[in-house]
Amino acid sequence: MKKLKNVFLTIFLIVICISGVVYADNTTSSDLQVTEKNSKSINSDLYLTGDSLEVNQNVEGNAFIIGKEVTVSSKIDGNLMIMANKVHLTENSYVDASIFIVANDIEFDTLSSHLYAVCNNLTISTNHGVYKDLYVLGNNINIYGEVGRDAYVYAENLSLSGSNSVGKIKGNLTYSLPQNVDFPQGSIVGEKNFVKKVNTYVAPNFIDILFQFINAIFAASLIYLILKFFMAKGLQKASSCLAHSFWKVFFIGLASLILIPIISILLIISNVASLIGLILLAIYVLMLVISPYILSSILGRRIANNIKQNKVLVEYLITIAIALILSAVSIIPYIGFIIGLFISILGLGVIIYNLFFHKEPKKSYHE
Repeated sequence: MKKLKNVFLTIFLIVICISGVVYADNTTSSDLQVTEKNSKSINSDLYLTGDSLEVNQNVEGNAFIIGKEVTVSSKIDGNLMIMANKVHLTENSYVDASIFIVANDIEFDTLSSHLYAVCNNLTISTNHGVYKDLYVLGNNINIYGEVGRDAYVYAENLSLSGSNSVGKIKGNLTYSLPQNVDFPQGSIVGEKNFVKKVNTYVAPNFIDILFQFINAIFAASLIYLILKFFMAKGLQKASSCLAHSFWKVFFIGLASLILIPIISILLIISNVASLIGLILLAIYVLMLVISPYILSSILGRRIANNIKQNKVLVEYLITIAIALILSAVSIIPYIGFIIGLFISILGLGVIIYNLFFHKEPKKSYHE
C-alpha cells in the first residue's frame, strides 16, 4: 500500500488548492464559461472555477477545474484535475490521459487512462472505466465497469456487482477494508491482496521513543548553533516578533502552510517553471521539518532573557528541554498531531515573517 499512500499524498496537496481566477492561454474569460455546446475547441490548457460548471467543448490540453458541481461531457486531450462536491463525467466525455479528482460524489460514466480519486462515493458504471490503473481512497466504492490493469482501493465498502452488472478488474486488486468480502467469480483476473483496515492506535516502543528524543536533541542543537553563531541578529528578531506580533506571525504561518503548496503544484504542472516549483516544494518541506527546532531556539532565548540568564549554555539547555517536550507531546495520539500542527504553523510563520515582513525600527538621531 506504500505506492497508494504516495499517490494520495500528492492528491492531498491538490485538495488544498483554492483559486479565484479563471483563465486559459490565448483565450478570454468569456470564452471559458463553457455552458453552451460549441464546435470550437479550446486549444490550450483550461483553468476554470465557479459554482455549477459544465465543460462541453473539447480541450486540447490539460483541464483544471474547481467548483461545487462539475459536469464534463467532452474530450480532454491531456490530464483532467477536478476538486468539487459533485462530479459527473458523462458518456459523451473522454479523457486521453489521467483523471485526478477530489470530491464528495463521483459518477464515472467515461473512459480514461488512469483514475486517481479521493472521495466519499464513487460509481464506475457499466461499459466504462479506465484502460490502465485505478487508485481510490474513499468510503463507498462501486466498480460496475472495467479496470484494464491493477486497482488499489482503500475504503469502507467495495462492490463489484450491481443489480444488472458485474465489474471486472483485469489485473490485480489490492484493497483495504474493515473486513474482507467476496467478489463475483471471474470479476478479478489477477491476484487479490487484502489488507485489513486497523483503526487502533499502536503506541511506539521504548527504542522508537529513544531514537526520537536523540533526533530531537541533535536537530535542535544544530539549528540552535546555526542561529546563535551565524544568525544571531535573526534569532533576536524572531524572538521579538513572536512576543510582539504573535497573531500576525500565526496567520502568516497558516497562510504559508496553504499557499506555498498551491504555488508549488501550479508551477510543477506548468511547462515553464517546473524546476522552480520542485525547489519551492523542497524548501517548504525543509521549513516544516526544522520549524519546531527554530521555535525551540526562539523560546529558549525568550525564557533565558526573562530569567536574566544570558549565558550560552543556559540558553542552549533550555532550548534542548523545549525540543524534548515538543517531541514528547507529539507522541500523544490525536492531541499530538494538533499541537504539532500548531507548532509547525508558528515556526513557519516566524521564518516567513522575518524573511519578508519584518521591518527594522527606524533610528532617530538627535544632535
